[in-house]
Amino acid sequence: MQGMGVLCLYHGQGTFVCQNPGQIIERYLNLALALNGDSVEDFLDARRAIEGGLAYLAAKRATEAQIARLLDLAESMMAAVDAGDGTRFDELDLAYHRLIAEMSNSNLLQYLGDTLFETLDKFIRVVPHTPHGCQRHAEVAAAIESRDPDRSEKAMHDLVDATAAYVQLSKSGHG
Repeated sequence: MQGMGVLCLYHGQGTFVCQNPGQIIERYLNLALALNGDSVEDFLDARRAIEGGLAYLAAKRATEAQIARLLDLAESMMAAVDAGDGTRFDELDLAYHRLIAEMSNSNLLQYLGDTLFETLDKFIRVVPHTPHGCQRHAEVAAAIESRDPDRSEKAMHDLVDATAAYVQLSKSGHG
């Protein structure tokens, strides 16, 4: 119910019915519109390929300051989910992915990433934000922090694959 936007969880306060039921309808209408084309699968394939490579290079090339910012973003994303602040989460999520692109220190991949992130900005606004999704973001950040390129790439693939699985479930009418 939280993923659907019906219930809002507030850390230390409890679970409540979300105050704006119109947002639930809007979120699912937007998701339905986003899922109507075959381009969603292409988009997810591109994300997997490009963002996996970005995470791989970020683990090799990131500065300590960039890694600290990435870890802070991952932590702030979880706080936004806990607070039920989807708008803040969306902003942090996009900043998180853009930072990984910057950390790759590859101008061409950053350019490809920026093109991808224009669509990602719209896409993330219609996919529910969950603690499990935040954990996947934290796993990518931890892999990059450990300077393990292969683990970083796999963690990013797992993050994108989890989103793809949610999209497929939604398209089949079970989400």
